Amino acid sequence: GPAVWLHTAVLGISPAESGFAAIDWNPSLGDLDWAEGTVPTPHGPIHVELRRQGQARPRAALSVPQGVEVRIGEGIRQAWEIEVRCPNWGLRNKSGKEKPTHLR
Repeated sequence: GPAVWLHTAVLGISPAESGFAAIDWNPSLGDLDWAEGTVPTPHGPIHVELRRQGQARPRAALSVPQGVEVRIGEGIRQAWEIEVRCPNWGLRNKSGKEKPTHLR
């Protein structure tokens, strides 16, 4: 249905391993200025916020449960300004800084 389409096609969340132990992240705003949503997983919710900011790279904020590996392709890393947070660990990654072990 529409929720699955939003989660995968727009927010870019798809399970890379069973039970969402790892996810592939490949967002696409298309013509939208922003999108936001939460994907329930066995590890806890994954929350994604996407925002277009004029001519600058679009911004993305992901909040992922502890123990979930986030896989982000190089093209997405270059095209987006990305922040990944783990609620129990605080800020984990901001584009251009050393990536934490749970990101790949």
